[in-house]
Amino acid sequence: MNSITDQVLKEFLISKTKNMPESKARKVLVQCIDDHGYIIQKGSDNDEPEISGITFTQIFIEPGTKLAEIATRGISYDETQYSKVREKLDCVLSKLTQEYNDIDVDNVLKTSMNIYLNIMLYYKDNKLGFQMNKGSLKRGYIFLCLWYSLVYHRYQIERDSIVCMSDIQYRDIPEAEKNIKRLFENNPKYSFIYSENGDCLGLFDILLKSCNGKKMVELVKEYQSRFPKSKQYTYAIVYYLYNQHFDSRVKITRDNSEQFVTYDFLNTFCGSFASQTIRKLITQIKS
Repeated sequence: MNSITDQVLKEFLISKTKNMPESKARKVLVQCIDDHGYIIQKGSDNDEPEISGITFTQIFIEPGTKLAEIATRGISYDETQYSKVREKLDCVLSKLTQEYNDIDVDNVLKTSMNIYLNIMLYYKDNKLGFQMNKGSLKRGYIFLCLWYSLVYHRYQIERDSIVCMSDIQYRDIPEAEKNIKRLFENNPKYSFIYSENGDCLGLFDILLKSCNGKKMVELVKEYQSRFPKSKQYTYAIVYYLYNQHFDSRVKITRDNSEQFVTYDFLNTFCGSFASQTIRKLITQIKS
């Protein structure tokens, strides 16, 4: 998947290796492969590699990379935008530490910004055709960069806690989350972004707070054991149990008020799926 800062790194490598002997240039390319992934060469498989013919696959800044290390790679980015996003994240983290005083702010902020920097660099060419990085989508990106950083550093903090301390709206999240998961797809360094066991991060925290929450979550998990472990099935199971399984719909408690489990609610935690897909899964669950 081609997406991020291809041209910047290509030009950087060309300038770095143009005056090198061929053997040394090859070593630089091999080191690049070790550091960043693999290289696709233009031409046939039997052609000798040419530095000017190199195009790159997705190049990622890893979660724990220091900003000083990023500078040595010759990667350019909008420093003004970077600083503004950092200020926003720092502000939310300052509020979070008043409630969760064990947060390592420096590391969480660094990882958050590394995730966001990847997004900034991706938008240099936007090869996947995402919407412009502004407004609601940008707020969603910023929120998720912090959320995934907290997940990466193994902090058990509910999404609602972060939402309450920022300018994010729940409707800002689904599109941003879908894009992020496409962007970091198949990159092992960012595997923490994906939940392979069917968990919808933060969902059970909300369900447990509601009346009979423990029993309902146990029922959800019992149903999960019968079907493939995926977010689609978790989505369908929760929707079915809270809306169709009993004689009347089961409400949850959220933001000090009672509400039903809707598609919009589940989109926030599990991602957005076609309603037709969910209905098919529910039919399977009911049978």
